[in-house]
Amino acid sequence: MAAKRMRKNTSFSSHGRRSILRLEDTSKERLVKGARGKVLSFSKILKITRAAKKSGLTIVTTNGCFDILHIGHVHNLKAAKRHGDILIVGVNSDSSVRRYKSDSRPIMPGRERAGVVASLKPVDAVFIFDETTPNAWLAALKP
Repeated sequence: MAAKRMRKNTSFSSHGRRSILRLEDTSKERLVKGARGKVLSFSKILKITRAAKKSGLTIVTTNGCFDILHIGHVHNLKAAKRHGDILIVGVNSDSSVRRYKSDSRPIMPGRERAGVVASLKPVDAVFIFDETTPNAWLAALKP
């Protein structure tokens, strides 16, 4: 796992129960964990990837519908994480899964599928996308 990358003069302050890193922290923890939870909007994912790249961190992406999560998914996510510092997972929306799989799918709603994927240790951030392929968001993120 990659070591934290932090500039020397990082300042800390306490705000309630949370410790907040300010300005000069370029660690992946600040870039990703600064958001509430791991399921984020695509615009937030874009901001994280841009900041991470400027900090020299490597972004890794993968995607899927994750409708019936199984051990193969977990193995693939662990393997993907080994290729970089931040693993971002795109989860197909409900309408995308219906177009891609069948009208009887998905079994679980998109927010729940995204939440389950986000709860896995190797995953740093998750977003839901409407397209049937990842081509458009991959072109935008340029991981």
